Amino acid sequence: MSPDRTRFLILAVMLLTAHAARAINVRLEAPQWVPLGGQALLRCRYSVQFTDLHMVAWFRDNKKIFTFIKGRRPAFTNHTVPGAEVDMTHSNEREVLLTNMDVNATGDFYCEVSTEVPSIYTKASEEVLITVYKPQRSPPKVTGLDTDYAPGQRVSANCTSVDGHPPPAITWLLDDIPVDESQVVTWVQPVGSSISGSSLSLVMDPLDERQEAREVKVTCVASHPPYTGPLEYVDIQRKEITVSVMKPQETFDNTLESISSSSAAANAALRGRPVEAVVLLAAVGCVLRRP
Repeated sequence: MSPDRTRFLILAVMLLTAHAARAINVRLEAPQWVPLGGQALLRCRYSVQFTDLHMVAWFRDNKKIFTFIKGRRPAFTNHTVPGAEVDMTHSNEREVLLTNMDVNATGDFYCEVSTEVPSIYTKASEEVLITVYKPQRSPPKVTGLDTDYAPGQRVSANCTSVDGHPPPAITWLLDDIPVDESQVVTWVQPVGSSISGSSLSLVMDPLDERQEAREVKVTCVASHPPYTGPLEYVDIQRKEITVSVMKPQETFDNTLESISSSSAAANAALRGRPVEAVVLLAAVGCVLRRP
């Protein structure tokens, strides 16, 4: 056979193989989030007939975890999965069941299908990231918020998740609307920690002309996966705090009322105390009554 003919045949085989590979559909169906101690069914969907099938393999982070090879005895091989167990009684050439999963099983999974001779070719599915999570036990903690604000006053607050793994995503809501990312700084503690946090810094919007005051609901949401709206989440906790936005005079009057109440309490406490303390209290009272 001439060299040219040999090269032609090789090229033809390569083109046919590439065409056949493109004709195969391979897709991995798997949950993206699995609770600690839970299970995941990795179902490999492919369009190859069993008569043409040679091998199906499942991978985690590019390492084989389970294979099926037609005609081999035994046909199934468990290559083990870090952080999980393969249930051999519920695994076959179409699906693999992982059980007792812990955080070490988190990774990118995919499956790969190979066909028999003479048309030998292999095709892999897209990767699916599976995250094993530990649910949060309580709402996040919010600190730094006051109860009353004036329009245009800066609001600064911190939100910290209590537990959960991986560290939950933190999202701030103002009256149930996500706060712009430019007004938020998010952080995660060192590797191995289950705590995440976020700092909020924004300016309160002005009141409408006819408004004397209004209430604003400030919410911190800690969730797996990150919050994107009122959808279903595998793990979500929230802390809501309502603050008041008032015109400056009303805010000032509330402050005076608070000082006056404190002065009254101090007056009661100072009865029977030295004359100097009573004189000081009287001076404070005069300042509060000044028009």
